[in-house]
Amino acid sequence: MAGLILAVGLVVILLVAFNARGIRGRIPMLRSPNKVVAAAGWSLLVLVWLTVAGLAAPPTPTSPSTSGPPSALKPSTATSPSPRATASPSPVATPTPTQTVATPAPTQKAVVAAATPKPTVRATAPPPPAAFNYCGAPSNPWHYNFCGGSVIYSPPSNFCTYFSCIANFWHEDIPNDGYVIQCADGMFSLSGGEAGGVCSYHGGPRRSLYAP
Repeated sequence: MAGLILAVGLVVILLVAFNARGIRGRIPMLRSPNKVVAAAGWSLLVLVWLTVAGLAAPPTPTSPSTSGPPSALKPSTATSPSPRATASPSPVATPTPTQTVATPAPTQKAVVAAATPKPTVRATAPPPPAAFNYCGAPSNPWHYNFCGGSVIYSPPSNFCTYFSCIANFWHEDIPNDGYVIQCADGMFSLSGGEAGGVCSYHGGPRRSLYAP
């Protein structure tokens, strides 16, 4: 019976596949222009054919496995010996070992001797030189003074930077003939020792300036 159903179903599928007598156009899913719908229709047709063939197949008889003598199928009525109760040994108390805690030995701290700081020797600055005594003369790098020494015939070119010179200090009557002298008004002239005209417009001569 199952073989006949399989054959009939196969013939129907072939007729639909070749569209015999326009049978495919009568099934809506198979004539759909959508390929997905058409594929679903073919799958459903094959599934229905396989389902019907499976239902029509007769069940396979299963033979009971009853090999052996009939007596083996009967339940055994022999009573098994009851197990004897065995006395369980009473547990023996195991003594708990006492733990001895070792007392750590005291640690000795190392004694570090403090380093004795060395005395710092400070350099002693030399005493400042004694101030030069100009005996009332202005301070100057040449130590020209009123204390004593030699008179100055040729003063340096920057002499008037440190001393108040008269207007014609560098224009003496006789060159290199006079020496530096202080006039009565405190101005300095280069006419010392000249005959006449010494500090003539500044109150006359006061004192000579000396080089050390």
